[in-house]
Formats: sequence, structure tokens, C-alpha cells
Amino acid sequence: MSSERCNKIMDRYLELDKGERIPFEITVHLLFCRKCRRDVKLMTQAEKLLCEPLKIPVPVTDNTIENILHTIDPAFSNTRLNNPISMKNWIIGGVLMILFMFVFVFSRNISRNLDVAISLVFAGCVIAYILMFVFSNIDFFVKKINTLKTAA
Repeated sequence: MSSERCNKIMDRYLELDKGERIPFEITVHLLFCRKCRRDVKLMTQAEKLLCEPLKIPVPVTDNTIENILHTIDPAFSNTRLNNPISMKNWIIGGVLMILFMFVFVFSRNISRNLDVAISLVFAGCVIAYILMFVFSNIDFFVKKINTLKTAA
């Protein structure tokens, strides 16, 4: 068939949405034009391959990640990106805060007005502690929420 006619048919075919019915004129052309039929088949196979995940095994180590970062941004520094505060420190801080609260609650040598003030200070400390914990680990909580949303 003529190259100009094939180009027009292929343009119309490529304008179709995925899953849309192929018009009769294009179907007839594809039945009789071997070149266009071959091109459509190759495009369909290429689309299937592009939709699949890559099957190239890449070892995920600190060195490979740093090499990729150096490739993307040559100004990347080699300093390790560690979390400066571990869970152990959060637990120790929380336990110490609870112990101090019990010490002040059970000591009766404090006046009533000072008792209310100390309770308010401890309540503020608990709120600040929880806020600091949540915001320093926000990526964990966001991932957890997204996981729960996709599971539902």
C-alpha cells in the first residue's frame, strides 16, 4: 500500500485510547497491509515490555547507593546519613520522664499550688515529647498510613 496512506492509518491508530475499539477502516487496512500489521504488533509487544518491572538485579549496598548519588549529583558528600537519635534513647528518655513524674507525685512535701504547676509542666513535657517523637519519625508514620490505606 502507499506510504502516505499507511502513515495516515498509523496516525489514526496511535490517536486511539488504550482499550478503545479500532475503527473498521483501520481494521481493514491492518488485515491487508503487512507492514502496518507488523508495526502494530511490535508496538504492542514494546508496550507489554515497558509495563513490566525491570529484571536487572542491582545489589543494594551503601556503596552502590552512594555511587548513584554521585552520578546524579557530583557535589554529594560522603558523610553518612545516620539517624542521630536511636529508639533506645527515646525509650530511656520516656522512662526517665515517667520516673520523675512518680517522684514528684508521691512526695507530699510540696504545697498545693506548686503541685498544680508541676503537673502542668509535666503535661507540657509529655506533649512535647510525643510531638518530637512523631515529627522526628514522620516518614515511618507516613509510610505506615499509606500501607494501611492501600491494604483497605
